[in-house]
Amino acid sequence: MIAAIEEYIALHNNHPKPLDWTTKAKEILQKIHPRQSAPWFKEQRSSTATASS
Repeated sequence: MIAAIEEYIALHNNHPKPLDWTTKAKEILQKIHPRQSAPWFKEQRSSTATASS
């Protein structure tokens, strides 16, 4: 198993491609928790902003 993983990594690291995010985190969280619209995410961001001020 370890050999297979190492082979996969070696093959895919030869031509790496950057990962481009096309969706915002808020949109992903809304899809995961559509009814809640991720209220904890809003609270976390607002408390982080006030904590760093």
